[in-house]
Amino acid sequence: MEKTQALTPAEEYKLKRQEFWSNWFKQNDKVYFLTKEDRFIQQSDEDGVWNHLKTSAAKIAFNIESSTADWDVFKDNLNEGNRVKIKSVFSFNKTKNNELNILSQDGWCKPTPGKHNVVFDILMRSLSNNNKEAQDHIEQLIYWKYTHPEDYTLPCLILYGEGGAGKNEFVDRVLNTLFDKQTIAVKYDDIFGNYNGLVLGKTVVYIDESVANKTDSNRLKKQIGNPTVSINEKFGGQVDVENTAWYITSGNDLTGPLLLDGTSSDRRWSIIKLDNDIITHTMAVLDLERDDAIEWYSVAKKMYTNKMEVSKWFGYIAEKWKTVDKCPDGLHTSDYTELLELQEGFVDEFMRKVTTHENFTYISNADAFGLFKEFMKDEHPSQANQLTKGKKMFLHQATHSKVLQKCYAEPKKCIKIVKQGKTTLCGGFVKSVVVGDLQHNGKKYLNQMDVLCWDMFKEESNSIKNSVANFLDI
Repeated sequence: MEKTQALTPAEEYKLKRQEFWSNWFKQNDKVYFLTKEDRFIQQSDEDGVWNHLKTSAAKIAFNIESSTADWDVFKDNLNEGNRVKIKSVFSFNKTKNNELNILSQDGWCKPTPGKHNVVFDILMRSLSNNNKEAQDHIEQLIYWKYTHPEDYTLPCLILYGEGGAGKNEFVDRVLNTLFDKQTIAVKYDDIFGNYNGLVLGKTVVYIDESVANKTDSNRLKKQIGNPTVSINEKFGGQVDVENTAWYITSGNDLTGPLLLDGTSSDRRWSIIKLDNDIITHTMAVLDLERDDAIEWYSVAKKMYTNKMEVSKWFGYIAEKWKTVDKCPDGLHTSDYTELLELQEGFVDEFMRKVTTHENFTYISNADAFGLFKEFMKDEHPSQANQLTKGKKMFLHQATHSKVLQKCYAEPKKCIKIVKQGKTTLCGGFVKSVVVGDLQHNGKKYLNQMDVLCWDMFKEESNSIKNSVANFLDI
């Protein structure tokens, strides 16, 4: 009988450590090594966050013994378990085998049949300002993001007006539960400041209490609808990654959290104005006095973080909107029009009144400035002296007014006008559709009758002020 050769101490040690690490990797299935970053990466069981570790730190954290043999056994198990990747990515699209996709939908709530709690209906009622079209739109946005998470063209939901409507609870609790902690509430600087790593790989990004600013609005507009975003993390370089987020922003200011411009680019915004807090809606739905409504809601809102309750609520939404087959367009109801008008500057407001008047066809630069001065005296007397001193500044603002394109009017430096058989050269603003109505010697002119529309207003009055009153209905 052949005698079995005894293992050396080194072989026994290696066999023992092999058994240990084999079990360890089964229990720690979210540990990887990224060759491009030369870092280990491990997902926390508590909050799901992925943490990077240098090799020296990993040896301590994973209790790797100091011997070379133990380190070799650990690396063997790392390779055999396909735990070595080139880099980590955040994507809702298919990724390469040698990439570690940090984003996962495994923990998302699954649509579940059953009657959901009425507190979710009250929340939707509050966030839509009890407007069916707005509520349907919000539900469709949620449904589309869940079923097509890779779609970066989803319009940004803009909620403005009354505070306490449930905006934070909607994102921080309901959506955060639905999307398994893949949401974040940030300030504007967290997106466009020096370091914006907070938004990396998020399903929903909520910009809380942002302030209307033209530059900020343009930067966010470029990011929404863009397939990639640039991420700057502390102690790391800039990298372009997939734009995974659906953006929501809010503000209690009545002028809204972002500036609109009245053009087709506003298609990226869904505008909803909120007039009441969620307690008011609770009172209306349940027929309660305010104190009773506050007490009821303080208990009922706990359902927002209950995965089963959220799953039933989303099951209702998924069944309701299962036939939706394209990404929702931006929502532009009367709330959009009202906000656009509120955000207009004084020159914009004046140009809108002029160019949308039913009799408008043309106004000269001189007449426009004269009327603007009278308009300011009547409509905004406290600002009149400051804003009506310079014709040059007025014409610059009027020429670049954001309302011109929307109202189909345009500035002209030199317009040839036929009046009583004579030709007059003048700069001004003209209704786009009447340019070129008359051909004279091969050149384009305005039709004489179109021009007389404006002249008639002047003939009816002995002063510019009366002309303003007649023309602008003020």
